[in-house]
Amino acid sequence: MGAKAILMAMTESGLNFFLAGDVLRVTPRERITDETRNLIRAHKPELVALLRGMDESANQVTDLPGTKLTDHQESSPGRAIVTNQCSSPGIAMDTNPEVNGLAVDPDEDSYRKRSAIAEFDGGIPRVWAEGLARLCVMPRPEDISPRQWELIVKAAGMFADRWAAKAYSLGWTTEEVFGVHHSGPMVRFGSMGLVFLLADPRTTLESLDAEKATFLVGDREARQTFRRDTFNMDRSKTRLVWEPQKGGGLILDPC
Repeated sequence: MGAKAILMAMTESGLNFFLAGDVLRVTPRERITDETRNLIRAHKPELVALLRGMDESANQVTDLPGTKLTDHQESSPGRAIVTNQCSSPGIAMDTNPEVNGLAVDPDEDSYRKRSAIAEFDGGIPRVWAEGLARLCVMPRPEDISPRQWELIVKAAGMFADRWAAKAYSLGWTTEEVFGVHHSGPMVRFGSMGLVFLLADPRTTLESLDAEKATFLVGDREARQTFRRDTFNMDRSKTRLVWEPQKGGGLILDPC
């Protein structure tokens, strides 16, 4: 089994890979079996070279003024290699992957400054910029399938690129955009934010105004309209996509 196949298989199983110089780190620790550890050690040079090559060849795209959208962040010390595609107003984030297995920023002041830049240049509120940045590097929740998590992250990035500034200017709230019911996210449509609706690959957002969002669904592009006044965003029963899980976690139907 080559390094690429190993990396793909292990990221699909929920492992996250980080480069800190020439040091390869894998999280979360509780998911690493003896067999996995031995396989990683046996192929470490190839894995490091593969991750670094992925980073060096990653294309950068500028969409929102003053923001960079990348698939893989630079492999400088302590910086995460993000193996899923993510295009949010994102600021290359320094991370510490050793804190409870989560990719978090050890320099909160620096993190807030970068989020402030995305907020100012991208025209979105700070909480959206910070949340999207965290979403790009956080590990996949255990009860979300790899495919579904990929779709959620891509949907968040697409929304950030194309619609976030407009949604904010129209008064859409954080919960209406990024919220989901904490115990029934894929069946409680009245509590499902726009990003989760867009995580269905058959769905695209056609238009957005202060009262409603209009989606095109399926090959025939049937229109569906979701009005803001039908959303049931009870904050006590809602979590944001980047927040810690509540009551046993976020349960999504597997893809």
